[in-house]
Amino acid sequence: MFMRELKIEVSHFDIKTPKLQHGSEIRIALISDLHSYMYRNEQEGLIALIEAQPPHIAALCGDIVDEKIRPRGAYTLCEKLTKKMPCFYVTGNHEFRRNDVPKIKEKLTSLGVRVLSNEYVKVEAAGNSFILAGADDDEGYMGHDRWMTAVKAGLLGLESESGPKILMVHKPHLVKYFSEYGFDAGLCGHTHGGQIRTPFKKRGLYASGQGLFPPLSEGLYEEGGTKFIVSRGLAIEPHLPRLFNPPQLVLVTVSGG
Repeated sequence: MFMRELKIEVSHFDIKTPKLQHGSEIRIALISDLHSYMYRNEQEGLIALIEAQPPHIAALCGDIVDEKIRPRGAYTLCEKLTKKMPCFYVTGNHEFRRNDVPKIKEKLTSLGVRVLSNEYVKVEAAGNSFILAGADDDEGYMGHDRWMTAVKAGLLGLESESGPKILMVHKPHLVKYFSEYGFDAGLCGHTHGGQIRTPFKKRGLYASGQGLFPPLSEGLYEEGGTKFIVSRGLAIEPHLPRLFNPPQLVLVTVSGG
C-alpha cells in the first residue's frame, strides 16, 4: 500500500474580510477525507507537512474516520496533531455510515479534538478572536428538513454575533443553506476532487450529491456572499482511484482587508 502513495499537494487560499484589522490573519489547515488512511511512519510525515505551513488551528472537515477500515489512522493523526495545535472536527457522511458517531465523537474528544455538532465557539488565535461554527453532515438526520431544524436550533443567535465567522461543513453543496449567518469563509471536503480529473482543465468527473462534472469539486467558490474552499481530501484508499488528482492539504488564510 505504501508504494502507491502519491505526493500530497499543498494548496494555499487567501480570503479577505474587513472584520479583521489590516495585517492580521488566521491560518487554518483544512484536513478532510482522510478515511482512516495511515500514511507511512505513523502519520509523522503528514503532521510535519501540516506544521510546516504553519497553521494556527486545524479544521477536520469530515470523513476523517471511514466505515470500511479500522480507524487507527484517523485517531493516530488526531492524537499527535492535538499536541501541536487546536483541532476542530465535524462529521462527514462516512462516519454516519459506521452507525457509531457518538463513539467517534467521544473518542476524538478524549484525544483533545473539539467536536462541533451544529454549534459555534469563539476561538482565540494569533491575537485574533473569531467564531468557528460546525454543522453535522446531513446524512445522519433522516432527511433534509430534520437536518435543517437541528442546524438552525444549534446556531440560534449566530447571525447577531460580530467578528469574523468561519463555517465547517463536510459537503460543499450545503453551504447555500448558511447564507443568513454572514460567514466570511467556509471549509469543506467530500468531493475527492471529482475522483478522476481531466489532465488539462483539471475538471472533476463525479462527486456524490452533485453528479457528473460537479460544479463544486475543488478550490475557491462563493455562495450567498460566503467564500468557501473545497478540499480534494487526503485519502488514497479505499474510496479512490486518484487519476490526475493527488491528495491535498489546504492552508486557508483569513486576513484583514
